[in-house]
Amino acid sequence: GFLPGNSLNILDVGAGLSATLFSLSTLPFQWAYHGISISEPEVRLAKQLIEMHGLSSVQQRTRLVDLTVEQKSFDRPLPPKSFHVMVAIESLSYSQNLTKTLINLAAALKPKGTLIVVDDVLAPWVASKDVDLTASKPSLIKHQEWIESFESAKLTLQEPPRDLGLEYEISSLEPEHSNSNLAHTILKPWFKWYGGVDSEDLISLSRANVIRHTLHSQGDLSYMIFVVSK
Repeated sequence: GFLPGNSLNILDVGAGLSATLFSLSTLPFQWAYHGISISEPEVRLAKQLIEMHGLSSVQQRTRLVDLTVEQKSFDRPLPPKSFHVMVAIESLSYSQNLTKTLINLAAALKPKGTLIVVDDVLAPWVASKDVDLTASKPSLIKHQEWIESFESAKLTLQEPPRDLGLEYEISSLEPEHSNSNLAHTILKPWFKWYGGVDSEDLISLSRANVIRHTLHSQGDLSYMIFVVSK
């Protein structure tokens, strides 16, 4: 297991803008952060934020002994048995094959390493094919599918899954934001940050968030945390 004085090796799966990095910046021991994302624009922005906050220079960091952020598929091989902890927040449901992705991640976990997953979970009475989240998410995954995929990857639940939607208020978008023209107006200031990304991609994401909020409000979608170990 991890002992203070060693470096805790953390992998952020679907790092986005590396918000996990900044939220962990006050850890009281030495640690290393590695973020991977399938989105090149997000990786570019994350690196700009890291530079802005002075974390890109080893001399300006304290307990953070290593830091990398890169564009990488969740299914590409990772260094075997390398990470003490993996965090996957709203990312694994983008996988085209959840079981394959989890098997790949499990191979990179150290023995007794921990994977923390936070993601949407579709209620068992809802048919996945009937939920259209446009191109932003290929599908939504039901609870039993998550459990079976963890088992296939030989990952064991450390505690019962929790529905964070029952414990915290989940931020939402108003339904009228699904209007394409309004969505375009709201998101337009962000287009310059996402160079190379079609504005329609961001508008599709806005529409998907509206559908996601509707499913949550109807009780058809849960926001679950799974804590599993190797």
